[in-house]
Amino acid sequence: MNFNEFLQHETLRSEVYRNLAMSYDRPAEGIGDILKMLESGLGFLVSEAMTPIIMTRSILHGKSALEDIQVEHARLFVGPYSLPSPPYGSVYLEGERLVMGPSTMDALGRYKAAGLTLSNRFKEAPDHISAELEFMYYLILKEIDSLRRENILETKDWILQQRDFLRDHPGSWMPSFEQTIKQHAQLDFYKHLAEATRIFIIEDLEVLEQSGVPEMAINCK
Repeated sequence: MNFNEFLQHETLRSEVYRNLAMSYDRPAEGIGDILKMLESGLGFLVSEAMTPIIMTRSILHGKSALEDIQVEHARLFVGPYSLPSPPYGSVYLEGERLVMGPSTMDALGRYKAAGLTLSNRFKEAPDHISAELEFMYYLILKEIDSLRRENILETKDWILQQRDFLRDHPGSWMPSFEQTIKQHAQLDFYKHLAEATRIFIIEDLEVLEQSGVPEMAINCK
């Protein structure tokens, strides 16, 4: 893989994280396009997560399907009564279904340390699945910028931040989150989406834990 190929790889990787993040928002008319971009990006990255995304896309047929998925999204992730599959990391990491626990504050601290603040329009807790996946997107964009400037020290730092955050946050609680979805979902849509998310996170974490990635990218130019 030469330098430009590596940049393309990282760009697509960032877009996968962003599209996964948007997939957990309230479903709208554009959800089919998001899933299509996900399928394309995962295919380029040769990820096993592509298969469940293809299955997720196959469920979207017609207006009634979208409305059914919107109802499912609200029932699983929003409430207002019981919340079968809370999309917050602290619920799974704190051990007592605790919201806004120490792990939430840790995630927020990492956002701030990386120069990122949550938008006022974002009304969820900082450890919402969408926020954590969006943060990975941001960290990869910062990595790409440092790669283009050939700053190897910055590149290493952004990659280490990705590895540590993925390991300590979504990589730690995504399997449990997926299990609650598989247990409580009435439709297959979010079952497949959660499976794809878990697979991609595991694959990506394995790559990030390897050594020499930034050096390889710089030396390929």
